Amino acid sequence: MLIGLIIMVSTVYLFRKHKTTLEWKTSRTLLKTGFYKYSRNPIYIGLAFLIFGLSVYSRNVLALPLVGLFLVALRFGVIRIEERMLAATFGKEYLQYMIDVRRWL
Repeated sequence: MLIGLIIMVSTVYLFRKHKTTLEWKTSRTLLKTGFYKYSRNPIYIGLAFLIFGLSVYSRNVLALPLVGLFLVALRFGVIRIEERMLAATFGKEYLQYMIDVRRWL
């Protein structure tokens, strides 16, 4: 859980530092520093760690598959749309970023 919180809090701090928004529809800056050097989706990774940690902490092994379902739903739902929008907003810069940085880890 702590790993997830660290990733999410540091990523939110990065957005504030660069005076941009977490909402990709109104994003003004393409972040490529911090955890964004290693993953195009650090907040989602942080959430996955948090869900995993909560599952283990609560000793609810039935909740563990939720991490996988969460990531699959994000990948084929939200991320697909986000990537299209970011490519439309940032053009070649984002397309190169997609080549240089992995989606997950």
